[in-house]
Amino acid sequence: MSLYVLVKDNQIKKYPYTQTDLRRDNTNVSFPAGVLPDEVVASWGMFPVLITQPSSYDIQKQKAVQGTPELADNKWRQTWSLVEMTQPEIEQTKASIKDSISRAVQKRLDDFAKSRGYDDIKSACDYAGCDVVKYSTEGAYCKNQRARTWEVLYGIFDQADSGIRRLPDNYDAVEPELPALAWPTTGDV
Repeated sequence: MSLYVLVKDNQIKKYPYTQTDLRRDNTNVSFPAGVLPDEVVASWGMFPVLITQPSSYDIQKQKAVQGTPELADNKWRQTWSLVEMTQPEIEQTKASIKDSISRAVQKRLDDFAKSRGYDDIKSACDYAGCDVVKYSTEGAYCKNQRARTWEVLYGIFDQADSGIRRLPDNYDAVEPELPALAWPTTGDV
């Protein structure tokens, strides 16, 4: 998606500004259909803004707020400010991180089970204790690894909640701590 700024008399009049805004603000002009080239919109004071990323910051305590674009080397660039979050924002962010990690862990378990044709981890676990040795072994393994995985994850969350450790920012930071998943051979569980 392209970002634009509307500039009149060397002053920013509106940001962000879109080609839809340009058409709406100039209803007496018959613009051609489709996306207008930057050279055309520049004649109307509309300039592209180079999309940038905020500098690194603590996503659990700060938020990046988009600022007013700045002109440098004849190009408009997106700017960012880092703002400390309020306590309710911090708690909401942590809850969101936990939810995101939990969904990724569930997907990891489900994908593992699917690699052997099960619908998901729950359906694989349902085979634990059945009369067919192969499925019983795989089902018991899945049941145990599912329990071990959630035990580790909830332990990480508990340690973070009690201040023993920092809450990981994302699933990638948690994944190395989770129990390995490798299909057992008959008799391994």
